[in-house]
Amino acid sequence: MDNREIDKLIALNIMGWNENQIIEMDDYSRIAINDSFVPFEFSPSTDIKDAWLIVEKLSKASDFELSKDCDDSFYICEFLFALNKVYVSRAETAPMAICLAALRTIG
Repeated sequence: MDNREIDKLIALNIMGWNENQIIEMDDYSRIAINDSFVPFEFSPSTDIKDAWLIVEKLSKASDFELSKDCDDSFYICEFLFALNKVYVSRAETAPMAICLAALRTIG
C-alpha cells in the first residue's frame, strides 16, 4: 500500500470525510480534501501537521503515546482505548507510525 492509499483510507475511515470530498491530485502522490469549497492538501503519511489531526481526533476517546527507538531507527505510536484496547504500530517516520496505528483501530 502506498502513501496515497494510506492517506485516502485515513481521510475516509478516521477523519470521516466522504468520497465526494476527496480530490485526486495530478501527480498521484497526494490527495486533497474539498471542505466547504476550499480544497486543501491532506498527506498525513508524510506531513506531521496532517498526522496530528488524526491524533487530535482519536485522542478524544483514547490516550496517545509517540516515542522514538533508542537507536533512532523507528517511531512507535500507541492509541490506548478503554477496556485495554491498544493499537500499536512502528515506522521510520512519526507521521507514518501515527497513520498505521490509526488504521489498526478500524481493523
